[in-house]
Amino acid sequence: MNQGAFLKLIRAGLALLFIAQLIFINYLLFGQQSGGQNVQMKEVVRAGIGRGPEALGVFTPQEASPEGPMSFAVSPAGEIYVLDQLNSRIQVFKDGRKLKSIPIPGETYCDLEIMPDGRIALLDNLVKEEVVLLNPQGRPEERISLRRAEIPEPAAITGLYCRSQGQWPGLWAEVENGFILLAGLDGQPTAGFRKLPGLLSQNGRRFLKMEIIDDRQVRLFRSEEDFETWKNYDLNFELPLGVIYGPWEDRAGNLYLGAHTFDEENEACEMVILSPSGRERDRIKLALSSSVHEMLKPILVTPDGLIYQMVIETENKSVVIRQYKMN
Repeated sequence: MNQGAFLKLIRAGLALLFIAQLIFINYLLFGQQSGGQNVQMKEVVRAGIGRGPEALGVFTPQEASPEGPMSFAVSPAGEIYVLDQLNSRIQVFKDGRKLKSIPIPGETYCDLEIMPDGRIALLDNLVKEEVVLLNPQGRPEERISLRRAEIPEPAAITGLYCRSQGQWPGLWAEVENGFILLAGLDGQPTAGFRKLPGLLSQNGRRFLKMEIIDDRQVRLFRSEEDFETWKNYDLNFELPLGVIYGPWEDRAGNLYLGAHTFDEENEACEMVILSPSGRERDRIKLALSSSVHEMLKPILVTPDGLIYQMVIETENKSVVIRQYKMN
């Protein structure tokens, strides 16, 4: 091989190496296509496991139940509030870095919600049986008892949801596929009783609920805006159902339902997305935690249709939150 041909070969090799580096950098910065054909994934939080100022607490005993951060929420500004109850704090992240820590009054809280005025609602459905509202600095300002006649068993509450739009604004508790009003948007406990026959959509204009038909099928219900007429859609899964997350509806009217499914040999976590007409639009494969830790709400969908998932990677000693975005 003459010198000219050899130099051309070297240049070609360097060009291919440069292209490969660009592809890898693009992967790191903008994520990868995951599951469905039109979905982009990127990592938005990676925190070490522990008690340090940048870390998130994870409890992994040999005999008792393992526990991770129980819940998280995303503010309209894109800040990610992680309930780090094992360290008695909320860790707030944005753009991949921690912004601040907010102290909380105990380790027994299992869910949080961000109120329109920036206050934070915390749920303790087992020990204190209350919801406490904190100011942005972490000082308790209001306590709402869950020992009420309309809530026979506070442990049955599976989440807190604030709805600021529609005809029923306020802070709601999810109980058995329905909503019970706890407080107004000002955080003041409600004097009367109101229960809704479904979860209020994020814009407050429809009811959503779901029903397990058999071990591999879920029926998703959505009301029309009159709150009386209902449509339903059946979703099928390849593996037996374990835990179901949602449902949600985004501003465009797309429906979302997450499911963790498994049998003796296989395991999957996926998000099914339906178009406003109820046609299956996509089915996204989400990540699997490398160990089984209790987390009440590891998945959420924002009004803009952004999907967030929190997983624990014990092999990397990390808690990771990823964002999935439809193109």
